[in-house]
Amino acid sequence: MSAEDSINAIHWTEWGDEAFRRSESEDKPVLLALTATWCHWCHVMEKESFNELIVATSLNSDFTSIKVDRELNPDLDQFLSSTLELVKGSAGWPITAVLTPQGDPIWIESYISKDKLLKTLNRLNSIWKKRPTTLKQI
Repeated sequence: MSAEDSINAIHWTEWGDEAFRRSESEDKPVLLALTATWCHWCHVMEKESFNELIVATSLNSDFTSIKVDRELNPDLDQFLSSTLELVKGSAGWPITAVLTPQGDPIWIESYISKDKLLKTLNRLNSIWKKRPTTLKQI
């Protein structure tokens, strides 16, 4: 964990089965942030979004939040990079994804501004609460 990680208020959970069990038991989607220590835009997103209390509040109440260093989990990096390339036509870092509690991607993006991230999180959370099967079938 870097110094930046210790100052944000997001309750990051470690990647693994326990995180997905918690997501399932709390009936929350997963917000996955795939980053790299050398990635400029990862640091920008950390500073502009993940260090903001409004983002932390949204994530802590409505999502199970997981942050993974791509170099420590190359298989996950390969899967998400391929998924992002299929969806967007290109891939890069950071990768921000929302997953079902079973680990299936619902939404994926590379760098995203704080405002767009908040709008997306609010929209996905609203759909998840009202019509979760719509997102689970994507």
